Amino acid sequence: MLTPAEVVIFYRVNAQSRAIEEALVRRRLPYYIVGGVRFYELREVKDLLAYLRVIVNPADAISLERMVGAPPRGIGRKTIEAIAEVAAREKRTMFDAMGRLGPVSAVALRTAKQADALYEWMHALAERAPRLGVRALLDEVIARSGYLEWLDPQSDGSVRRQNLAELLAAAGAFDSENGPGGAAGFLERVALVSDADQVASRGGRVALMTLHTSKGLEYPAVFIAGMEEGLFPHSRSQETGDVEEERRLCYVGMTRARRMLYLTSTLSRELYGVRQEPLRSRFLAEIAAALVRKLGATLRPAAAPEPSAARPPIDGRDSYVDYTDSQLAEDELSPDGLGIGARVMHPTFGRGVVRRREGRGESAKAWVNFERGGLKLLVLKFANLRPIAE
Repeated sequence: MLTPAEVVIFYRVNAQSRAIEEALVRRRLPYYIVGGVRFYELREVKDLLAYLRVIVNPADAISLERMVGAPPRGIGRKTIEAIAEVAAREKRTMFDAMGRLGPVSAVALRTAKQADALYEWMHALAERAPRLGVRALLDEVIARSGYLEWLDPQSDGSVRRQNLAELLAAAGAFDSENGPGGAAGFLERVALVSDADQVASRGGRVALMTLHTSKGLEYPAVFIAGMEEGLFPHSRSQETGDVEEERRLCYVGMTRARRMLYLTSTLSRELYGVRQEPLRSRFLAEIAAALVRKLGATLRPAAAPEPSAARPPIDGRDSYVDYTDSQLAEDELSPDGLGIGARVMHPTFGRGVVRRREGRGESAKAWVNFERGGLKLLVLKFANLRPIAE
């Protein structure tokens, strides 16, 4: 029988680690990440979680300090010290003291106004928190704080934005299980993942790492997660013509296995806030059938759609969805010009056609049928779609 130390799980992109980490913690399997940090320890993820922690516990001074600086608001060290002084003098939390800086002469009027505005907004959000899901709370934090506008110009802004989309996907999944008012419970789940090192094991820990980190290492059992088109090979490789490099990367990962190799794909995946019904990776078809033993369900070709189908089936390239039962009027759904039937361009998937819209405002989503990537569900806030002329 294998011990945890004899197992490695490879993945193509860092954001995949979040679901794997949570699954290992649920099963009390200890793990560590090679050449990287845990998902909930990523800078941008910790920034957003700081807002949640202040909402749940206004006395959390450490999270408050992180919150006021992400993004920077001109509230520096001297202002934090002034807030702490007001809190101590008036026997308040630092959060409450942040809204009472007006009379403090050591703080510039402009800075005091910034702090007061942040307090008023967060105080109102905390009052509404019991009626809101975690996803809705994070959506408002991102929209009102200007976090994305600060993040995007940074050299690694696009990668960090993708990690935030994965955080929102995790929050949405939590809301589906627990309903509104679950911010404290979500933070408890995050703490369980963050404290996974405390899980004792005589057999060592499972290794998690990206495939780019795999060279030179060998393990008795190797899992490669996400053997799907668009993920591995990555969609960017099809644009740049580097699919052969992806193939070599796959070969390197596979040859790290001494005894057992598991290649996994999923029937449905949400990554970066995008729900997909993926195709199996072309690399799986290149393995001799005699060497493969299939376990569980596999991605299958499209079946003939039922006329009353309510959502896309698991399928191949010719995806189908019933677009006749929109719940909202078209003018309510598409003030952004991305209405049903609109032709659009996506930076990764290329040209496509909007087939259905769901939700409003910050939570708006669209099913888009792409020429290259097939049918995908995109969170419009993160999708970077733009309408194009026919």
